[in-house]
Amino acid sequence: MKKLAICLPTYRHPEMIDEMLVRCLDFYDRYDVDLYVYDSSPDNSTEDIVASFCKNDQHIIYKQIDEDVQSNVKALNGLREIYEKGIYEYLWICPDYFQLKEEGLRQILDEMKNAPEAIILNYRDVTGIGYKVYFDINDLFLEMAWHMSSYPATIIRSDLLDEIGWEGMSDKYFKEDRVSLSHIGLYFEALAKKNKVKAIHIPIGSDEVGISSYRKDSMWNYATFMVWCEHWPNTVYALPDIYENKESVIRSLGINTGIFSERNFKKLWREGFFDDGIYRKYENKWQLFTDVPNRTIKKIAHLGQNNIALFEESAKFRESQIINDFCRRYNNIYLYGCGFVASYITGILKDNGIDIKAYLVTDSSWEKKECDGIPVIEFNEAFADDQGNGIIMAMNKNTVRAMMKMPYALWMERDNCLKDWQLD
Repeated sequence: MKKLAICLPTYRHPEMIDEMLVRCLDFYDRYDVDLYVYDSSPDNSTEDIVASFCKNDQHIIYKQIDEDVQSNVKALNGLREIYEKGIYEYLWICPDYFQLKEEGLRQILDEMKNAPEAIILNYRDVTGIGYKVYFDINDLFLEMAWHMSSYPATIIRSDLLDEIGWEGMSDKYFKEDRVSLSHIGLYFEALAKKNKVKAIHIPIGSDEVGISSYRKDSMWNYATFMVWCEHWPNTVYALPDIYENKESVIRSLGINTGIFSERNFKKLWREGFFDDGIYRKYENKWQLFTDVPNRTIKKIAHLGQNNIALFEESAKFRESQIINDFCRRYNNIYLYGCGFVASYITGILKDNGIDIKAYLVTDSSWEKKECDGIPVIEFNEAFADDQGNGIIMAMNKNTVRAMMKMPYALWMERDNCLKDWQLD
């Protein structure tokens, strides 16, 4: 029996698929990991890319799915199809933007030797749990259900699904008011049927996983409130009665992910996804989802349209001031990261006539050699040791926080590393 199969749902992201296959396929082959690509794109771009790799590879299986199939239905039907082959010990739904590194795969395979029913990969261990083995499904539910809402968080042992009635599960969790979190329904329904459960929680970082350089921002923004104020609580409430503290679990997601932080409310308002209508729709429920006071949420929702430009410019202006004040103290400026956040900072620096020496990355073998004419090079502590160098962390806040907990990241505490420039 093979150890692991990856179910990868995708839609109109051929560039992500190409990048992932270039970065990951070699070691997937060496470790005998099979990759099933479920593609519902309306054109053949993704299919053509996969086909170009399939010529010399037997570990990629491509499936064309109708464009109208809802994304979670596509993912879980794919998972079921792979499970029913009966040849894999573990199954993993992994989105197209999430890229496993060889060290991460080795760590996962090592943990599989302990035969857990589930492995929880936590790339945002904001609550500081660390490595932990769960034997109580309510402890797992309370501490980890919020994180398991993310596809790549959970790897399951195939036999966990042996007692699942797929048709009943589909009837219960593919309903219109909860389908976006139906994988949570599948995992916790399956766990509830076991007398004994072992789940292993592993904090992981940039040495084990990476994110596609083509991913700019959440693709859920347009559906934020439908997914997290309706589908998420409806799914949690639908879970078996054995699960306790459901309201605490619901609330933990909005807090721990930052989806319902004050900063994200402001961001969603600026982008046109949050307004007075949304505020009033959930006016009596906000405290089920967040620790941000109702009065603050209401204030953000009621900002007049005439204030949009002023609000946006003031936030960017203040962040610009922090970044510029930092840059003035150093001869050479480096950005750690080369994704969407780095592009934002690059724009600020260009507006102020500040040159970037290079983009720094954890593993340069994963990246292009330059970005917009600026070199992309691999970081080592010599950059931080040189007090003439200023390093700006060009990643989102959660990634920076997670990275700071790693023993190899002590250099980030130095004065020549700017990490707290993002304003709430």
